[in-house]
Amino acid sequence: LQCCSAVYHHEAFPEASEFIVWGEIGETYNHADNVSAEEGPIIAVDILTKKESEDLEFKHASGGFPGCFWDTYSAFANTEGGTIILGVEEKNEELYLDVISDETVDKYKKEFWSNVNNKSTVSCNLLKNDDVEVVKYNGYNIMFFHIPCASREQKPVFRTTNPYNGTFKRNYEGDYKCTEKEVQRMFADANDSR
Repeated sequence: LQCCSAVYHHEAFPEASEFIVWGEIGETYNHADNVSAEEGPIIAVDILTKKESEDLEFKHASGGFPGCFWDTYSAFANTEGGTIILGVEEKNEELYLDVISDETVDKYKKEFWSNVNNKSTVSCNLLKNDDVEVVKYNGYNIMFFHIPCASREQKPVFRTTNPYNGTFKRNYEGDYKCTEKEVQRMFADANDSR
């Protein structure tokens, strides 16, 4: 089961004016020359030249905080950690930036912190305040969520309250549901380390 980047179709996007396309992934963008210190760390420019991978996931976010965020949160936490970026979508080897207002960013932050601390959403909060960043890039808000790898004692990190249906792992650029045996192994490892 791959997470939501595959389910967004062109018809579901807002007006084209709400997106800006940067070009082929891996290109050096001329836009990078326009970034000033006030617009955020240069890391944002570097990130916008990368593809989704085992430790990087872009998520479309102009239509609301994506529910599949929590699949990737679980997958990164149970694997090697990674960064989820809201407000950027990878589609057909191109990156698109969403128009996310400052008010929406505040709403998403509140929603994130409320849900990450709610055991009916996810089993464990692994983040500190510094792990959530908002970067302005050429006037666009981009949200970075740096998800650490969970300790053996914290695994499995799972969605909802059912570890056997809500535990994910990361393979390459996809989030995959763990098997019952994989979840049992995580529980056993957690008990062994206590």
